[in-house]
Amino acid sequence: MEQLERRVAFFQKEFLDKDNPFVGIVGAKGSGKTYVGALFILSMIPEGGQGLVMFNTFQQAKDIFKQNIRSMLDELGWPYHFNEQQMILTVWDSIVHFRSAESDVIRRIESIEYQWGWADEASYYKPDSLKVWASRIRKGRALKRLTSMPSEPDAFIYQFIERRNDSKLFEISLQDNPDPVFRERYTQELRNAYSGAQLERYLYGKRVSLEGLGIFHVSPTMRGEYKYDPADALLLSWDFNVAYRAVTGWQIVGKDEKGRPKVACVFARQMQEPTVGDDAERLAYELQMHKGDLIITGDASGSNRTALATGSMWTAVKEKFMAVFGNTISFRVPNANPLVRDTIECSNWALKNNLVYFDEVDAKHAYNSMVAAKADKYGDIDKKDDYKDGTIKSHDADTARYALWHYYEGIYPGTNKNYWIV
Repeated sequence: MEQLERRVAFFQKEFLDKDNPFVGIVGAKGSGKTYVGALFILSMIPEGGQGLVMFNTFQQAKDIFKQNIRSMLDELGWPYHFNEQQMILTVWDSIVHFRSAESDVIRRIESIEYQWGWADEASYYKPDSLKVWASRIRKGRALKRLTSMPSEPDAFIYQFIERRNDSKLFEISLQDNPDPVFRERYTQELRNAYSGAQLERYLYGKRVSLEGLGIFHVSPTMRGEYKYDPADALLLSWDFNVAYRAVTGWQIVGKDEKGRPKVACVFARQMQEPTVGDDAERLAYELQMHKGDLIITGDASGSNRTALATGSMWTAVKEKFMAVFGNTISFRVPNANPLVRDTIECSNWALKNNLVYFDEVDAKHAYNSMVAAKADKYGDIDKKDDYKDGTIKSHDADTARYALWHYYEGIYPGTNKNYWIV
C-alpha cells in the first residue's frame, strides 16, 4: 500500500485514518476524491469482513472499478475475483459489494450488515438512499466514508454530515489535489468549460446554487452556413420522447490548429410521425441519396422507458435505415447513457474551444434548445419545461450532447484515465 499512498494530501490522510468513524469530503472536480476512495477500499481489504461501496448509478460503479480499483489491485499484485454480474469483489477473505443508490437496488441491502463503507457522489442520492447506506454499516468499527461534488447551500448532504457528532467534513478545491502538474492542467480545462457559479462550484468547491443558469456555452458566433453535404460522413443523433423524436445531423467541417475535429450540426428534425418506425422511414428516404458514411447514435435508454421498449425503438430505426442503405450503416449506440454531467462537461469543453457550429437555418432547433437549456439544482439539465406547451424543449440539446460525446469523449480531458477526476 505504501506505493499507492505516496502522494496523499492532509484531507486524504484523514479519510484513510481508521481512528475516524466518519469522514466526508465534498470537493471540486479533480480534487482527489475518487482516488482516496479507492485507496480506502484497498486499506480495508486486509482486515477481512464485508464492505459496501455505493455509487450514484450501476454504470458508474462498473466504471470506477475498472478505471481506479482494478489498476490498484494489479499494481499491488493481490489475487482477486470480480463478479461483474453481481458486482462483488473478493480478495482473500474480504468481500466488497458494489451497489448503486437507485431505489430498486438500495432495498436489496436492507438485510445485510457491513463493517465499513464508502458512498461516492452522495449529493446525487435521494436522502432515504443515503440513510439506508449509513444504517447498514454497523458491525465492528463501522467506518463510514463519503465523497461528493459540492451541492446547493441547503442540500441534504451537508445536513447529513454536519449533524453527526462523530464526523469530519472537508470542503476542498482543485488546488488541494497533491499533484501540481495535474492541478495546473485541469484548472485550465475547467476554465475552458465553465464560468460564473458553475466554475465556483467545480473549481473551488464552493456551496453555490446553479439552478436557473444557462448550462451550455453557446453563442451567436457559432451560427453560420453549414449545409449538409451528402458526400461526407454523417452522424445522426436521436433522442426518444413523447412530444417528438429529436434527430440532429452532424458532419466534420475541418480541424483546428491542434488537429481536433471541428463539427457542425447541419440539420435538426423534430419528428412527429405516429411511430418511431415511421419517423425512421421518413428520414431514411429523405437521406436516400447520401453517399458518405452514415453513423447512428443517440439515447441508449430513453427517459422512463424499459430496456425492452427502448430496444424495440432502436430495432425499428435499424430496420428502416437498413431497408434503404443496407449493411453500410454503423450503429454506435452505447449500452448505457453516459452521466448527464459528463456529457455537459464534454460539450462545454468543445463549445468553448470553438469546435462546434450550427447551420443558422436547418439546425435552428438544436441551437435554440441549447440556448434555452437551464441547470437544475443538481447541475443537470432542468427538464420541467419539457412537459409544458409552447416551450423550447431540451430534447434537441440532448441529441447534441450525445453527438458531441461521440466526437470528443476520447479527446476532452475528463476521460483521460491518468487524471484524478470524479
